[in-house]
Amino acid sequence: MTFRQFIIPFAAGVAVGFVVAKNWDQIREAVSPVARRIASRSKTAVEHGREKLWEGRERLEDLVAEIREQDAQRAARHEA
Repeated sequence: MTFRQFIIPFAAGVAVGFVVAKNWDQIREAVSPVARRIASRSKTAVEHGREKLWEGRERLEDLVAEIREQDAQRAARHEA
């Protein structure tokens, strides 16, 4: 790798850093409402996902309980 492969990305990063630092207040004002909406929607999505997870877990527990009950009934019939 040559020196040029490292210096160009480094210089671009430094330039972007200066621009962001100089215009931080405007960037923050522009991005803040979008960031709030994203955070709100993410929270809603996580809550919805948790609800679905618990519903699925409850269904699975019900299914396992039914299977155990059927097994117990079969065992009782074979013993009789």
